[in-house]
Amino acid sequence: MKIKLQQVIDAVEQADDNWTAFHDTQTGETVWLGDREFDEDHDEKVNLINSSTDRFYRFPTKFDIHEYSIMADFVGDLPVGTIQNELAHAI
Repeated sequence: MKIKLQQVIDAVEQADDNWTAFHDTQTGETVWLGDREFDEDHDEKVNLINSSTDRFYRFPTKFDIHEYSIMADFVGDLPVGTIQNELAHAI
């Protein structure tokens, strides 16, 4: 499956407490699911997403991305040595 990077960036940046973005693998579009009070098609979208589990993938939200963990994983994957030690100390 290919997704444009800009589509992922937009979904992560625009997601908030009231809206969640899903990638529709059939159309390639981003589907926005909002809380009932904000999204008039909420129930219809929930039914579609729940009935088509292989079709929709939830984009991460800003709350799913932990910058420190990403950096720590990167440092841990480096070859053991001076660079790894310096970066581990820096973070």
